[in-house]
Amino acid sequence: GIMQHVFETLYTFGDGLTIVPLLAESDAVVGDGGRSLTIKLRQGVKFHDGSTMTSADVLASLTRWRQVADRGKTGWAYITAATAPDAHTVVLTLKDPYAPLLALLSLNNNAMAVIPESNQAVPMAKFIGTGPYVLKERRADQWVILSRFADYTARANPADGYGGRRTA
Repeated sequence: GIMQHVFETLYTFGDGLTIVPLLAESDAVVGDGGRSLTIKLRQGVKFHDGSTMTSADVLASLTRWRQVADRGKTGWAYITAATAPDAHTVVLTLKDPYAPLLALLSLNNNAMAVIPESNQAVPMAKFIGTGPYVLKERRADQWVILSRFADYTARANPADGYGGRRTA
């Protein structure tokens, strides 16, 4: 939907429905026989409020996703811990290998949108994301107005499906 231009996920779908990094720096590193995923985050990514994304924002967003999204509840049934060894790394520990987890983290609907740790209200009151557009106004059943996010932190790699470089 339209909000995928406002909010971004750790991963998304590239050409041919491959899973590609979006807010993650690179592919997740799978360890412990499929029971851990280490996700390196892109550095210097700005939120619409001017703050910079860190692993604390991702951990808070994962917790919110678990609480409010059906896909989050499905994924969290396999996750035993989510930790941040540093400001740019998130480690997910699973009780058993669960291949669909990266796909769940990539979907636009019921999305694991990364939002600031300080903006985790349910329901969401402020629409602050990392995407190339900022939500300016929404009038139900009438219109949605987006504006370009001047400080958008685009990926360097070429566009690839929903991934790669996005240009407002």
